[in-house]
Amino acid sequence: MSENQKSFLSGKILSLYQKISYIYSKYVYQYFKFLFIIISFLSIVILLIEYGFYYPQEWREIFRIIVQFIIFLFLAYEFINLIFLRTDLESNLIHYWKLRKYEIILAVLVFLTIITEKYLLYFLSQFEFLVDQLVLVYLSISQSLILINNFFHFSRTVSNFSYRKINPSLVFLGSFVIIIFLGFILLSFPKMHNKEISYIDIFFLVVSAVCVTGLTPIDISVDLSFSGQLVVLILIQLGGLGLMTLTSFFSFYFSGRMSLTNQIMIKELLSEYSLEKVKTILKQIVIFTFSIEVLGAVFLYFTLPESIIPEKKSRIFYALFHSISAFCNAGFSLFNDSLFTLSQKQPISIYGIMFLVILGGIGFPVIQDMINKFSLKNYKFSLTTKIVLVSNLILWIVGFFVFLFFSFIYRYNFEFPELVMHSFVFTITPRTAGFNTIPYDTLGLPLIFFTFLLMWIGTSPISTGGGIKTTTITIALFHILSLIRGKSRLEIGNKEISKETIIRAYSNVLLSLMAIFVGIFFLTIFEKHDFLKIVFEVVSAYGTVGLSLGITSSLHPASKIVLSFIMLTGRVGILSFLLALIPKSKELRYQYPTEYVVVG
Repeated sequence: MSENQKSFLSGKILSLYQKISYIYSKYVYQYFKFLFIIISFLSIVILLIEYGFYYPQEWREIFRIIVQFIIFLFLAYEFINLIFLRTDLESNLIHYWKLRKYEIILAVLVFLTIITEKYLLYFLSQFEFLVDQLVLVYLSISQSLILINNFFHFSRTVSNFSYRKINPSLVFLGSFVIIIFLGFILLSFPKMHNKEISYIDIFFLVVSAVCVTGLTPIDISVDLSFSGQLVVLILIQLGGLGLMTLTSFFSFYFSGRMSLTNQIMIKELLSEYSLEKVKTILKQIVIFTFSIEVLGAVFLYFTLPESIIPEKKSRIFYALFHSISAFCNAGFSLFNDSLFTLSQKQPISIYGIMFLVILGGIGFPVIQDMINKFSLKNYKFSLTTKIVLVSNLILWIVGFFVFLFFSFIYRYNFEFPELVMHSFVFTITPRTAGFNTIPYDTLGLPLIFFTFLLMWIGTSPISTGGGIKTTTITIALFHILSLIRGKSRLEIGNKEISKETIIRAYSNVLLSLMAIFVGIFFLTIFEKHDFLKIVFEVVSAYGTVGLSLGITSSLHPASKIVLSFIMLTGRVGILSFLLALIPKSKELRYQYPTEYVVVG
């Protein structure tokens, strides 16, 4: 064949390809996309039926065939789009890879699960899965990969949505409401629990998980099935990071773009003043979270005692659950006595969990600052990082020695290593984590009262915890000291603090106390418990702590609804909560005469 013939043939092939690609892009793609939406919805339905409802055994093979068909269509969808979605072959491949490289990778992973099915099932069998569970696990992996792909498509849609006319605080609050609504539906499925649970208890549990609080009216280790515990774990993860944080991250890093309005919205949600840092902070939050949680799960897997959790598959789930629960400062535990038994068997696991709580509570920007300090020369901490580290250090030291002092006063019978461990846990977990190694109703009144302070202050900004935040109380206290000294401006570390920051600090302090007061008032109407226990429950709910003096399960349904609102307010932030609900007033172009009002 001559060169002219080869060139002519190549031209014919390219022309034919361009015609087919044009026809596919203009007439076929929209129907294929609609079919993809249908099969995606079908895969979600099958997954919900699989884990949420009891059904006849003969249905399983039918579901298996349907899922195999869904996987085939999913692979065909990605492959055909890769080839025919544009008329120019070279630019099509390059452009499509840049735009959808993560979805292509997921399609490859799904394909690999098909050709390695036997090896995958053999690998899973090494972790003591029963034979009838292997197919279910395999199908779940395949469906999960497809669901992740759907999430990428959803993130791309989010990136195209304009938030110009929507209040960022309302979007943030709405994201938590959406998670709570979906979580309530999922946990209401029959297969999610081992016994009958009232809807109010399910709602309370879901709000507690999404708000990473840890208060629960049931024993999740006994009353919830594995599917129910898995849903709680997912809700904790979504609540710790925030739905808008995740969708914004994926919409940018997986679709390759984020509009200016989206960046402004995320800047407001993260309380970040620099628009340039929004993308970086999103990346830090997601990468740090998943990396630390995986490392924490590995550590816990090898340190959790086999005498308590002998099976490998159970130990994997326990390690992952407690790692995520600790880093997200949720305080949920699969042990029915929180960490009491674990503290007796394996104290090193307790220290690992506390370390995860600390990392989740100091905030993501602080972690990045600390990494930069050790990796870059002449790098200086930001003022926020200095305030966070110093305030946390003071609270840890004071809390540690307060527990030691009153342990000697009340003569707690602890060996010295136990005393150190309990003191360490006492000073860390009330800062919104909620784990405990000793029952709090056995502590003396001074320690319980000091716990109020720790729960109210909480963690640091842009973290997984709640409370009014360490920076808030620090700014408020320093400003009061400045006023006492006769200084009109607040200066910390050779920096002048903006008036907006001071106003937000005072607003958070005052509004948090008002929210706690309202919560206590309503609970005193519905409850006959001791006043101290009611106050403890409300402060724990607002600080998203999860500690209790043992009255959570016996609360009146109306009290659980009140506490649910208190938890949501504490997680979102009372100021953000009010900004989301109260419309902004128009800026006035005139100014009234200044008047001096006597206060104090």
